[in-house]
Amino acid sequence: MRRGVVYRLVAETGELKSLEVDLQEFDAKVRENPVEYLSLGPLEEFRATGGTLTPGQLLSVFPPFVVRESATEVSYRAISAEERIRFLADFARQISEVPDGAQIELRIGK
Repeated sequence: MRRGVVYRLVAETGELKSLEVDLQEFDAKVRENPVEYLSLGPLEEFRATGGTLTPGQLLSVFPPFVVRESATEVSYRAISAEERIRFLADFARQISEVPDGAQIELRIGK
């Protein structure tokens, strides 16, 4: 929240986007349609295929949603929240200066 307005963090890019609602309106919209309003579709897909998250885990998505290839196919897996947050922070940092439409190379590994 900033000055009474709820914002959403787009973790893959590090952007904050105003939802243009206060906390009360946010709560009402979440209760009305949580899957759509909170963008829970990927979690629903993961769960539909038998996936589960345990406490301390977050959903990992590859390739990240901000790359064009994610429109055709993504894979999901449960990973530790710490690992996911570290990945997202590093990814956002690395692409922060990349212009829209530019090509990037994703390397998997440590």
